[in-house]
Amino acid sequence: MKQGDMARYGLTRCETASSGQERRPQGQKHSLLHGLLSGVLLLALSACSNIPPTSPAPSLATLPPATPSIQRLTFEHANKRDTLLGVIRHDHQQLQLALLSLQGQRLLTMVRDENGSRFLPDAVFDPPFSADWLASRLTWSLWPKDDIQDAFNGTDWTLETTARQRRIYYRGRLKARIDTTPQCRVIDDVEAGYRLYIAPTAAQGTKTQDDSTTACPPP
Repeated sequence: MKQGDMARYGLTRCETASSGQERRPQGQKHSLLHGLLSGVLLLALSACSNIPPTSPAPSLATLPPATPSIQRLTFEHANKRDTLLGVIRHDHQQLQLALLSLQGQRLLTMVRDENGSRFLPDAVFDPPFSADWLASRLTWSLWPKDDIQDAFNGTDWTLETTARQRRIYYRGRLKARIDTTPQCRVIDDVEAGYRLYIAPTAAQGTKTQDDSTTACPPP
């Protein structure tokens, strides 16, 4: 990541080697990073090839603008847990999510605007999911519920809500649950069999005794 990019996201330069250790050749570091990221996301999203068509999305104009914020993204799948950082920003023209390593290196950037959803060409690996898939999960979590419902009207998609939970259905079949607490948001993708916890980097949440989805994992 360039120094300008790190300053933009409030990040410090990551160290390429620990004190007293030899620096790895650049090709070896890239290979190790590619393998790590591919493993993390393939484990977390291995069932995504069976997802239905992308859900309808409300207009960007209905999403309240927010300044860039750094979030801790924790993926749980098959009793494994992996963590990345995400920089989320949105206004009435664009939604953007940049995935970063814990050391601050940019790995992948997803953009949704009036032209649809896409990955920018700065990715260091090929993700096992589409930009539309990733954008739809963020949409279910971020947009006001009334706007999601309006977008779903007349389609095979439905939304049910309670005070702290949203349930997304496709043709009457539960696709995902989104829980919101003061500590974090939890996207429980039922068919893909994984959970994604989105929390501020300062959050120190712990699981409850009943292991409910509304608890945040420790950092």
